[in-house]
Amino acid sequence: MLEHEAACLAASNPRCQNCGLSTVKVLQTPMSWLHIVDEPYIHVLVNSVCDKSECEMQTRQQIQDIMAEVTTEVQEAEELAGRLRNTVEILLCKVCGETNAKRCARCKVVGYCGKEHQKADWKVHKRDCASVSR
Repeated sequence: MLEHEAACLAASNPRCQNCGLSTVKVLQTPMSWLHIVDEPYIHVLVNSVCDKSECEMQTRQQIQDIMAEVTTEVQEAEELAGRLRNTVEILLCKVCGETNAKRCARCKVVGYCGKEHQKADWKVHKRDCASVSR
């Protein structure tokens, strides 16, 4: 990250984000997303600060707070995704509401508990089935 410090400083806000004095340096904080299987990456937060130690400490604390918040949100999203993966879809018969329905082989959208109900609904379902399966 040292090799990019000059470029980060040149591209950053010319004022300290805490007090508004001239920026003297930038804080570069990497956030690893290497656990993302399909497209891992590292995000680097760049924050401009002046030469006052209070501003640097306050900025570092703000960064820690943001990272904790993002980590919590990511964990909650991953937990929700895990719960959704473990759910079971219940397909109801379109005619009677029976829970042990099989999908229409053509469109795979609606379900029927048996041939009788599939035949009974065919005149209605025929239009939708044809448009979905194209």
